[in-house]
Amino acid sequence: MKVLVTILSSLLLIASTFAAKSTAHSFNWIKGKDMKGLIVKARKRSKKRTIANDAINLSKMTNEYKEVQAGIFSANTPEKVEAMLNHLDQKYESLPYDAKFLAMQLLLLKPFRGITYRLIPIAEKERITHSFLRTQVKRIASNLNVHLPDIQHWEAGFKYITEPYKVNGKVVAQFKDTYKSFGRLNTSGTLDLQNFIEGPIQSEIAKAAQRLAAIESEMSDDDYIIWDNRNIFGEDAFQDDIDDIRYRIVSKAEVMLNRSAMHMGMHYINYFVSYDVRGLFALTKDLGQLYGIDGFVTRDPQGVSSKDLVDIMSKKKYKDIFTFKPGYEENMKLSYMHLREGMRLVRIAREEVRNKSVDRFLAIDPSKVNVFDTDIERQLKNVECLLEQQENDFAQTDKKVTEQTSNAYNCPIRSTVTGHTVVVDLKRYYYNPPKDLKIFLPIGHEGGERKLKKHGVEYPNYYKGRPNSWNLESYKNHIFPEIESQQDIPKYVRTLRHAYGGEVFGAPLAIFVE
Repeated sequence: MKVLVTILSSLLLIASTFAAKSTAHSFNWIKGKDMKGLIVKARKRSKKRTIANDAINLSKMTNEYKEVQAGIFSANTPEKVEAMLNHLDQKYESLPYDAKFLAMQLLLLKPFRGITYRLIPIAEKERITHSFLRTQVKRIASNLNVHLPDIQHWEAGFKYITEPYKVNGKVVAQFKDTYKSFGRLNTSGTLDLQNFIEGPIQSEIAKAAQRLAAIESEMSDDDYIIWDNRNIFGEDAFQDDIDDIRYRIVSKAEVMLNRSAMHMGMHYINYFVSYDVRGLFALTKDLGQLYGIDGFVTRDPQGVSSKDLVDIMSKKKYKDIFTFKPGYEENMKLSYMHLREGMRLVRIAREEVRNKSVDRFLAIDPSKVNVFDTDIERQLKNVECLLEQQENDFAQTDKKVTEQTSNAYNCPIRSTVTGHTVVVDLKRYYYNPPKDLKIFLPIGHEGGERKLKKHGVEYPNYYKGRPNSWNLESYKNHIFPEIESQQDIPKYVRTLRHAYGGEVFGAPLAIFVE
């Protein structure tokens, strides 16, 4: 599954830099008014949460789970992987919930068959990008051999993702640009990729989220699933039968966090497909040349200023890149809803593992989501505030936090460094998405000579090209409703980055401001 995680991470990393047509899947969205009751239930589950201590009850692992596991070990070719996945998909509903949990993880692999091969025409258009991506795939191939004792089924999974295959007797189509006469673009590989992410990939992730919700409802409050690390390390691993290394307990909290991850993935996907990324690889090359990657633009490198970057992105050939795609308004709203759902699930899971000591059998280390870690709690409360949470959602006792969350649409975020507070309207960004992400780029930069003199010697003018003005209306209309001056934009973004939890949203903004 590491291969799958790597591919998913690569795709979602692109997506997170920018936030699908709505899928046919429906979700039982958590309502804000229900959160208080769900948290009470989570705290009750916390009292029943199993701590294995000296041993784990292996009798809870069903025969069907073991059969799914055996299927992993026997799938030693891409064709057998495909057959295994199809078989699991067909019999999924008849499985007990521990086998469903394992099968669901495996079925996320289905839409990724041959994805590396299919991406080659897009990636190879620009040499440095192609080299980087191919290096990453080669590194995975090397790591399989170095880090895993039994790699047969891993190599089958690797080949499943990287090799071409046939559909109805024909080799699967690649994502590539095709041209009509006179050099006019007929189809776009990057657009086809977006459609593929929006369609088959999102569909499988949505199905996984629904399946996890069903698994969670099947489990009793004090029940758990046993995860066997042989799924990762192979059939012959853990010969010493050291249970606390081989096995982990998966309770409702872990299932809920897994659900959260699915919703966060759909948040990124819906954002990513809502903006035009045609020309992304060409832009990557042009920006790379500024830094000396794949050659310098000039023979006299001066360092790369903000103005240099803006000048590249302002070229006519990039006028459509990062522009909003008509008809995707609902996708941006859906992106927001998935983000909110993901964070609500994190909050509920966090409450379930509160007060628990570290146990070698637990899949979640309670210290990582410790309710009494004030830094984590402050971060989460700020993120909840940004996501339109109501003051009664979380049974808050902190008066200041309650006051902050009383206004659902405008969330005050305070810098831990300066004490400066900014009001952020995150929902407005998703419900009134910018028509072009480039509107957040600087519109003015410092001038001056390339070289300065001091003490009779020359040195570079490092301030030349530094941004000094931005489009105020762009920030006011989409992010900071109370901002009054364009000179305040760096200050507002800095405050967001200094706030607990604000870094999640402040860091992407800083890319544009700088």
